[in-house]
Amino acid sequence: MYKKFFISILFVVFIISTSQVLIAYSLSNNNVWNNVFPNIILDKHKQISKNIKQPKILIVSGSNSFFGINTELMSKELNYVIINHGSAVGLSLDYILNESKNCINNNDIVILPIEYAIYCEDRLSETRIVQIWQNDKQYFDRMLFIDKIELLYSIPIDLIKKVVGTYIGIPIKNEDKLAYVAINKHGDTIYNLETEKNLIKIKEPFDKNKIYLDENTKQTIIDFLNYCRAKNVKVFVTYPSYYYNQNYFDGYNLEQINKINDFWKEQNVTILGQYTDFIYTDKNDFYNTEYHLNIKGREKRTEKLIELLRPYINNN
Repeated sequence: MYKKFFISILFVVFIISTSQVLIAYSLSNNNVWNNVFPNIILDKHKQISKNIKQPKILIVSGSNSFFGINTELMSKELNYVIINHGSAVGLSLDYILNESKNCINNNDIVILPIEYAIYCEDRLSETRIVQIWQNDKQYFDRMLFIDKIELLYSIPIDLIKKVVGTYIGIPIKNEDKLAYVAINKHGDTIYNLETEKNLIKIKEPFDKNKIYLDENTKQTIIDFLNYCRAKNVKVFVTYPSYYYNQNYFDGYNLEQINKINDFWKEQNVTILGQYTDFIYTDKNDFYNTEYHLNIKGREKRTEKLIELLRPYINNN
């Protein structure tokens, strides 16, 4: 009796799960979620890069670069075309690096100011799910079958409801602030960012409950480096901007920084500067998160990057 009941429960769960996956698949890539961040920025980056014929520098990471680097100023100071390809941490490292390949040409230079959080990939974040499910059929089609099922099954019901709503005339609203969608010809946000102090909190850069730079993450980076080397693309790595209560890390945080540094050295990738160069203790340098600089903070960081990069550009 109990065995039959248990089997019945499993059957019902299987039917419900299968139905959810099939419904999610039927609603995929319907172009109803394409005019929002980060997809709108990714599309603009492609358009900007498409029109550049000479070798360029791409700055690739999550949104710490998008908000925190003035590539227009860097281009003028270094006499080199530099494009801000910062997007969103929630896309995960594998997607961000893969997306950048659409903009990388032979003999380009890539700089990776990767956020600390992104060294531990979350491949089921809502940002990544929406981007792949609704906006990137090519990427979805290349995924392994089991990864497709996992992604489709992980789509929250409220997201499915929003897409279904578009069929009955309820559009998905773009609630992004202007800072997230308005950019210049170099890919920098052009919004004059004011500090939202209530949103900026002191957070530890690394979570002790997570594993950073696991084998999958390492392989993701190595595959990208091999792709770049095949195109004669020089890769540099540097550090993200970060708000903290002191100008250095210690304990577990420092252990992770050393682990990250050792990995890049093993890959023969030049590291620009020290992590301490990009820790800021003044909340007034930030916009709305511990990674997002405002205009004031952005100029400080940009000047430091110019200083660190100039010797390599002059010798390139």
